[in-house]
Amino acid sequence: MFNPIKGLFKSTPWLTLILCALFIAGCGSTSDKKKETIKALAFPEPPDDPRYYYERTIRSTSDVKPQEDEEDISFRELVTGESGVSSGIGFGKPFGIIARKGRVYVGDTVLRSIMMFDPAKGKHKEIGA
Repeated sequence: MFNPIKGLFKSTPWLTLILCALFIAGCGSTSDKKKETIKALAFPEPPDDPRYYYERTIRSTSDVKPQEDEEDISFRELVTGESGVSSGIGFGKPFGIIARKGRVYVGDTVLRSIMMFDPAKGKHKEIGA
């Protein structure tokens, strides 16, 4: 049985190339949408006056360390295979949190201690371990 499409692709390889190029180009995005500005997360929401603002997420002690130089990170990654993100002491089961004078204190029921984070100075301390 004669298949006209199979014969068309066999006789004209340039047509196959053009169709593949159009297919791949159709997958790309050319929209010039402007990036939306992210508004600060605050609690409580308007119309009430906000009292708390979200700044960042702290999951472990590595989240408050100062950022390393790009060359140091790439060299360590090359030598050890470790990614640029260094691991730190994480939480077992964080229970309570308080922020005062730029420091964040997190109580942990599994570790039975309080972790004190000072993001401005890039320091952390475990209290009661």
